[in-house]
Amino acid sequence: MPCLSAPRGALTTHERVLGLLHGLSYVQGLTTGVGVGLLAFMLASRVVPQFMTDGTLWWGVGLAAVLRGTDCYRQRFFLGGRTEWGLHWRAGLLQLAKWPYLGLALLEVLFDRHYPCWVTPKVRAPAPPRMVVRAHLPIVALLVLAWTVGAVVGHSRPLLLYLGAAELVLASLTLIWTEWWTFPAPYDKRLWERQPHGG
Repeated sequence: MPCLSAPRGALTTHERVLGLLHGLSYVQGLTTGVGVGLLAFMLASRVVPQFMTDGTLWWGVGLAAVLRGTDCYRQRFFLGGRTEWGLHWRAGLLQLAKWPYLGLALLEVLFDRHYPCWVTPKVRAPAPPRMVVRAHLPIVALLVLAWTVGAVVGHSRPLLLYLGAAELVLASLTLIWTEWWTFPAPYDKRLWERQPHGG
């Protein structure tokens, strides 16, 4: 069933700015696309940022480790307790899987295309064929092509750059592989009953 949205003229400037800032959190996954483009450019060309060769990158790795530690501390105060703690790798994998479609959605907004807003169905429905393959096979092809161009030209690159490219290609191939998995229905009472629930 379609959902209703407020007409454009009903928002004040203050509300529009706040809505824009709030909406930025929804497109944070597009930073993955920017990273893929930069990685392909660095693999194929002679340009490598200085921070990858002068040791600055390791300071960034240390900063990421500290932020991860603070995140673990913050998890002590989650309402779900032990059911929500840990490394949320599934959320990261989902963000990696969906960023190409976030990019397409952003383009539709920029070109002012309007579609009806539909409520997500809660029953199993046939999915469009090979959505993940169509989104991630071009990414794999781009990185492999950039890696090949750099190797043919004879550019030497930091090992960390190759490791990052290999990790991204492997993650995209794994996502493509999931197209052939069998998943449960969107709502399965047996799965719900097996999950721990708060009293």
